[in-house]
Amino acid sequence: GKNRFTPVHKPHPMNSVVRDNYYDSDNPRIVWNELREGWEVFWYENQKLTAKPFPVKKYGLERAKVEAFQFYSELEAAGKTGPQKRIEPPQEGVFYDRRMQGWVSLFWRDGRPQSRCFSATKYGFEGSKMLAMAKQSDPVNGVLPVQGGAGTP
Repeated sequence: GKNRFTPVHKPHPMNSVVRDNYYDSDNPRIVWNELREGWEVFWYENQKLTAKPFPVKKYGLERAKVEAFQFYSELEAAGKTGPQKRIEPPQEGVFYDRRMQGWVSLFWRDGRPQSRCFSATKYGFEGSKMLAMAKQSDPVNGVLPVQGGAGTP
């Protein structure tokens, strides 16, 4: 049917009464998202922060919160709620960049600081670490061949 709420981009709050402690959560990984109007469960998977929404529109007011806490207890049972794993740098100037999902090598060439990032998705976690360490020890050539003569990887 036709959307009766115009303009649609403006908020159209529903007048419903919610119990006082509805938005409270004793678990910091289960939070109420005001913008999405639902509960969200956060956990780390594959070195990344992951979230699953439980919207009130889909589940209903009380059931959305119950489903979120139930989902978190399933994650706990599967052992997926631990803290984010710390990745130790193998040597000075080589570290893992979580945002780029790769190992970064810091080195000097021609008196200037340089950096290169080696993708863990492309070369594998250990492979990209080895490439970053090799690049730091040999900043001119590294290990990878130069493609088309356009700069060094």
